[in-house]
Amino acid sequence: MNYTVLVAVCNEVGCSSPVGTGFVIADSAVDGGAAATDLTIAAAGTTWTVSWTASGDQGDVATWKVCYNRGTFTAAQIDEVTCVDATGTSVDIDTSTWSAGTYTYHFTAVPVDALGNSVAAGAMNSIDYQRDADNTNVDDGTVVVGDDVSSGVPTWTWGVIGGVVVIAFIAGAFILSRGGSGDEGKDWDY
Repeated sequence: MNYTVLVAVCNEVGCSSPVGTGFVIADSAVDGGAAATDLTIAAAGTTWTVSWTASGDQGDVATWKVCYNRGTFTAAQIDEVTCVDATGTSVDIDTSTWSAGTYTYHFTAVPVDALGNSVAAGAMNSIDYQRDADNTNVDDGTVVVGDDVSSGVPTWTWGVIGGVVVIAFIAGAFILSRGGSGDEGKDWDY
């Protein structure tokens, strides 16, 4: 709605000629019945591409907002879900940092005008998500790669193991050499 604002000085006799004029647009909605239809989600690795067809008059649409949630949602709940901005009729969503588990994500796309007004819409489509817990940390012990097994033992450990063997050898020799001279009188206390 377009409004013209006129400013004049008025008293009990009347008003002067307008001393100022202004124009303002009151806009609380996306005009033209713009909406998203035929929303699809295509998964390629950890990237999901959300695409849709724009219907209605697109003249008032500045951007699109793609919203998603683990559970389904209605148009009234759209402010409670995660949303990303899109300049065209598709957007890529990176799922590489999402937590492990099995979930169903529901999506919608809504038009947004230059003033931030949008047309709320409920979930239009969904996709299943599954990611196992990450066990690729090479610093947590033995890692099996194909038929080969690589050890996660640090190199300094081998020096400690060698030192323990040498000390055990010396201690064993000392124990065996204890006692008096000759074969009699030795205490075999090892």
